[in-house]
Amino acid sequence: MKGLEPAWWDELTAKPQHADLLNLSLAPYESRVLVFSKEHSPAPTISAGPRYGTVDLSSDWKVTFPNASPETFAALHPWADEFYSGTAAYERHVHVPEAAVKIGKFFLTFGEGTPVDPNAGRRAPNGMRAWLESPIREAAQVYINGKLAGAVWKPPYELEVTGLLKAGENSIRVIVANTALNLLAKGPLPDYKDLIAKYGDRFQPQDMQSVQSLPSGMMGPVRMVMK
Repeated sequence: MKGLEPAWWDELTAKPQHADLLNLSLAPYESRVLVFSKEHSPAPTISAGPRYGTVDLSSDWKVTFPNASPETFAALHPWADEFYSGTAAYERHVHVPEAAVKIGKFFLTFGEGTPVDPNAGRRAPNGMRAWLESPIREAAQVYINGKLAGAVWKPPYELEVTGLLKAGENSIRVIVANTALNLLAKGPLPDYKDLIAKYGDRFQPQDMQSVQSLPSGMMGPVRMVMK
């Protein structure tokens, strides 16, 4: 590797950052792309001066479901309708001091997730799974002041939002989506009689009576962090 420099490549944006291989810290189940090349990658900058610190944003979110009036979540919790599959919009504001905007790098973090005990009496599913419950169920798009900051669906559950923040009040909008599993758990299955009559009985649903709904939504804790 003589003459080559290590760099972390962001798999979503392809942006490189200098890799300090002596100080490597990964979130649970996190993976990274390490590339050695002759190109020089910028090292992360550390600003001098006061620190903005951490602001807890885990309360007072306005949550809106399609075709429904907004409701306020005083504390983050799973969606009350356990058989709903779709999206919900979470909205709130955060104040950022002008001095902090000028010197800081800001990250919106959604929590580390909850470890799952594989020996807690549940039958292990077929195939592979991560023994970690996500703080976002199942994925989300994040907007800061109306601009897309990125998507959250894997560890680490955070996004850098530095260039999207302004001094004063800032709006945060998080569109959270779950999967079709909850709707399937409600049952019954659609009537496939016409499809079977036309194409034949090619598929038999299996174990559908065992399908159970899963917690959905933004679980938190959600924080704005200046690093």
